[in-house]
Amino acid sequence: MNSAAVINNIPYSNSFAKSFINSKTLKLLFVFFFAVFINYYSPQIFRQVTFIIFLILLFKTKDNPFWIAFFWLVVWAPAYLFNNSDPRFNLNFISVPGFPREFFYFEFVIIVALIKALRKNRVIKYKIHPLLLIIIFYSIFLFLVTLHYGIDPIKILRTIRFIIPFTLLYSLPVLLPTKEKFLEVFNYFLFFSIIVFILQIFVFATGKHFFTILGGSITSNPELLKDASNFENELIRPLYSTHILMINIITGIYYLIIKEKDGHSIPNNVPFYIFLSWFSLIISGTRGYAIAATLMIVLFLLFLSKTFIKNVKYVITFFLALLGAIFIPAVREQLSLALERILTVSLLLGGDVTAGGTLKRVSLYMPIIEEKIAQSPIFGFGYSDTFFLFTNAHIGNHNILLNGGFIGLFIFLLLIAYLIFKPYSLLKKNRDYSLAAISIGTLGFFVVHSTSFSVFSYLIGQNNYSAFLLFVSFAFVFLSESKKKNKLLKP
Repeated sequence: MNSAAVINNIPYSNSFAKSFINSKTLKLLFVFFFAVFINYYSPQIFRQVTFIIFLILLFKTKDNPFWIAFFWLVVWAPAYLFNNSDPRFNLNFISVPGFPREFFYFEFVIIVALIKALRKNRVIKYKIHPLLLIIIFYSIFLFLVTLHYGIDPIKILRTIRFIIPFTLLYSLPVLLPTKEKFLEVFNYFLFFSIIVFILQIFVFATGKHFFTILGGSITSNPELLKDASNFENELIRPLYSTHILMINIITGIYYLIIKEKDGHSIPNNVPFYIFLSWFSLIISGTRGYAIAATLMIVLFLLFLSKTFIKNVKYVITFFLALLGAIFIPAVREQLSLALERILTVSLLLGGDVTAGGTLKRVSLYMPIIEEKIAQSPIFGFGYSDTFFLFTNAHIGNHNILLNGGFIGLFIFLLLIAYLIFKPYSLLKKNRDYSLAAISIGTLGFFVVHSTSFSVFSYLIGQNNYSAFLLFVSFAFVFLSESKKKNKLLKP
């Protein structure tokens, strides 16, 4: 049998996700809700011990997909659970002796993952892609720019801490060395879309975010709750697990492609998960996410189904699910208000760049930041005090210009272009249509970055960028496997 025949007959091996819910999903749900219970209903010492044990389990486990999925679901937890802005119930309770500032819990997750990956790479010998190395080295180079413009000494350590998450681009592919391992993580995310939707319904029906029922509050970042201060005839915008929902749509598209093109068995209810993730983003009324999610689905329907009949099948599924959802009064009212806000983008076509005064990023944020960019357009301001003073993640591309200048933006756009066009190039060579999910997903994240909130910065921070780094790591592992497959297919 030739190599092509061998490859095309490899069975789909990720069998644990084929059922609607299974023992591994139940186990993850149990651990997640156990973490919620411990965080909100136990003494501080119990909280600290429990979450330190979770870190130890990440280091010792052989089931990396399970614990990576768990930590990413904690970072992107719905209902503002574990939120860093909650002064009483955030997870930033691990301190370093002699160090005056608190560390984010997820920073310890990153460090544990890096140490484990360094130990494991003795066997795997993973080599990070040159394009990712350029990004990492440029983030380090920006220290020179920083020194030119000046930085408060206290911010230097903070800057180093906010660059360390780039190590995930190395750690994740080592701990999840195959496409199938990443898909195991994403399968947990698929089911979690149900939890996200239920908690959205809760806030629509009760007027309260679930974390407040558990005693939580947000004081340091009231912007999260500004749309929830008056619930009568007002749009509530529960931005729950947004990037997890984005990954769910990408994962669902991948599964539908491999089922349609290659006849693989896939997890049950994939169209349902796609709809639920899309609907949860739509109903929040956040235009950038709504546009990105809809664009990804439309691209799949237009270009990646074999026949128009199969396209219609998914459209009908969405339509029927939508009809069912609007029978819930709280959902119907919220959806009406959300669509009203989303459709303000139509004002852009009439020349109103502020969309009826609702796009502050255009009318208020951009003029301020553009004035500063003009003062250092090539390399930006690095991590200087000027950058920290004017940084605004609501305008992603402008923020990169402020951070890394036109060179920095060019490198980022090079990454985006590579992840859009390289899969298409490999697709044409080895007819692996599932690669299109990478192109579509990259475009979706880029739309969010350009219209709603940054998914990338050279000062990568921590929680806000963790899902994009997870997706990028998956993309490069997938592309690497596809390149090897292409070599085997050559005569």
